[in-house]
Amino acid sequence: MNHSKITDLLKDLVIEGRTVLGNIPEGTKSDPMFIRVNLFSRYIHRIDTIIPMIDQWDENSSDTVGIIIRACLVDVISQFYLEHIHSKVKSIPSEEETEYLLVAHDLLADHIFSVVGYFKAMKDENAIDSIEYKESIDDIRKLYNKFFKDEAINYENPKKSMKANSFPKPRAILKTLRKSDLLNRHEIDSLYLSYFHYSKYEHFGITTIPLKSQNLNTHIEILTSSLSYILLACLICTTHFEYADQASKISTPNRFKKSVEKIYSIREELVQYYVEFQQIVNGS
Repeated sequence: MNHSKITDLLKDLVIEGRTVLGNIPEGTKSDPMFIRVNLFSRYIHRIDTIIPMIDQWDENSSDTVGIIIRACLVDVISQFYLEHIHSKVKSIPSEEETEYLLVAHDLLADHIFSVVGYFKAMKDENAIDSIEYKESIDDIRKLYNKFFKDEAINYENPKKSMKANSFPKPRAILKTLRKSDLLNRHEIDSLYLSYFHYSKYEHFGITTIPLKSQNLNTHIEILTSSLSYILLACLICTTHFEYADQASKISTPNRFKKSVEKIYSIREELVQYYVEFQQIVNGS
């Protein structure tokens, strides 16, 4: 079965994705919308990067494609968790909306937790002195003040000074998504298996070695399954974009209607290809 069908569909997605990105209104965006716009952009540009590698597959393609797909799947898992929380919001304002906004805030703050933890470890190991440490924490706070409490920094434990919670790790998220009314029909365990598979490319170990010798059919099967989740993430993002202009509070219904339909159609074709591919490979 010719896997050029995959790249043809991905090329169509990139064209449509660029159209979507060009139509997203400028202006102040809420945290959830800011996240979706940036994740969507990352999906489209990463897919554009791997198209020629899939088109001309060789031994080196699996390594690079695997690392890029793994990065996409981490974003997909985080986005799906946000979408799961959003699906509980039935009215505004509400406790559910507050939780939704907090989860988005926590996702954006996740890097800051890592950064302040890094500087604390450097100081504890005497790699930097107390003055440099405090200056570093102060600089981070100036840059990302919205993520810190309006009080003096606790330099002994700067994470306690943050106005955010740690964002859950992928395995914990997948456990939640299994029970999600929004996403449980999308075989969430397959998403985790793809993420786990591609993690072997990013983190070297003994199980990394056999990946290069896998036959092309195995590569294409796992890749296509993974892409189906990335395209689902793109589709969900696009359905939200008519509300992206939070500055004017004006929604623009139908602005993205054709794009939603097009991305939906591309994903349906990809899923159908995946089903037919499995049937041929399994001889059924």
